[in-house]
Amino acid sequence: MRSSTCSWLGVVVLISCFSVLSHEALAQQQRVHQRSCINGVNSNLEQIVDAYDGLAGKCLYLFSRGRLESIDECLDVSIDATVSGRKIEKKMRRIERMFASGGRCNNNPPDFGVTDLETGVASSLTFVDGITADLFGADLDAAMQRDERTDPLHGNDDAVNCQRTVERQVRKCADQGIDGAVICVKKHLIRPLGPVMSAAELVEACMVPMASPGSQCGERMARRIERDCTDEGITDVAALFPGVCMNADMESMHLCAEDAVRCRVCQWTATTAALSPDCDLVDDGASNGTCGD
Repeated sequence: MRSSTCSWLGVVVLISCFSVLSHEALAQQQRVHQRSCINGVNSNLEQIVDAYDGLAGKCLYLFSRGRLESIDECLDVSIDATVSGRKIEKKMRRIERMFASGGRCNNNPPDFGVTDLETGVASSLTFVDGITADLFGADLDAAMQRDERTDPLHGNDDAVNCQRTVERQVRKCADQGIDGAVICVKKHLIRPLGPVMSAAELVEACMVPMASPGSQCGERMARRIERDCTDEGITDVAALFPGVCMNADMESMHLCAEDAVRCRVCQWTATTAALSPDCDLVDDGASNGTCGD
């Protein structure tokens, strides 16, 4: 396998807050072309995540309906052949042009922000793979349920619907967090009362309050799980979601899923921007080994 608010998953804003080299001592308001670089790179990386996220969801859906033999093969082939694959390539070329000679990020680059295209793109794809694996484990083909039409003997339409509901809600939460962070960065680079002058100021502006379980997104997920899983008699989490939440019950599944997404967002940010945040603390507010390397 190819392995909306600033408060929800706010850690992702770090993707626009740091570079490998520190410029804290020379912190100053970012000029127009520097802000354009930060916002442009963030926007395109966000769209790469969106494109691959949509592809992953489609592959899982088609497999559950018996229209695919292998989910991994769908992802490997489609990344180069489908509309989503072409969109990813298009966004990569746009970022390349930004860092090329004469591009908005080449001459007098911003004091903070993403500077490594390859790492950024790879981390964006890995982020989506990680979210999927956190739900369904490493063997997607074994974990995903088939519908009754595809497998009359062992298929279960209710189980398929439950898996689909949780997967879609988790992806929505991740997308909401990324989108909110990008908007927050853009707003604070040009805010009327004084734009942020450094990476540290941007972190303070967009990461407080830190995301925590019980968010609006998590509450919506809990309602959907109750409707499409618990109320339909689907209660075996380990069978349907043999990933990091396999020991949870359906009532607490949304809390576990929220933590898993926060962990992945933190790791994605760390890889993309060459950071070393304590992702184990970010995911659930405690240093307890739930978000390792």
